Amino acid sequence: MNINNKKILLIGALSLTISACSQENKTEEAAEENAVEATEEKTLAETSEATAAGETISSGTFTGRSDHVMSGGASIVKTDEGYKLVLADDFSLDGAPAPVVALVNDETYDAANKVAALESISGSQTYDLPADFSPDAFSEVMVYCEQASAPLGVAPLAAN
Repeated sequence: MNINNKKILLIGALSLTISACSQENKTEEAAEENAVEATEEKTLAETSEATAAGETISSGTFTGRSDHVMSGGASIVKTDEGYKLVLADDFSLDGAPAPVVALVNDETYDAANKVAALESISGSQTYDLPADFSPDAFSEVMVYCEQASAPLGVAPLAAN
């Protein structure tokens, strides 16, 4: 076999290898995208169910703090299972390391009132509130960065 034929075979083999790797990456990416879409659909369904199955007690709209951009709605909803904090499907945060969501007064964060780690920086989300939750005890929902000790955004709550 001459050198030109060997080059052609080598180029063909490399091309097949690259094509196989590319196809494998596309399959992995598609699987990851499907998993993310399924999680988002589940969260949206849970949020819609919580809002539809309950009574909205109070609600508000987020504004950013500490040079962060945040928007969207937050509601406290009473359901048969208890109270839930619902972030609306228009919720959006520009990003931060490990943000948490908490219930506060006078924009003062207290780790004891942390509800949970923020599930996502955008879209609808539902969080169960403690069994002893009292809707009159807090006036705001806050997204907070414990790492930087900084508020990222606040939604003042008004009774509905």
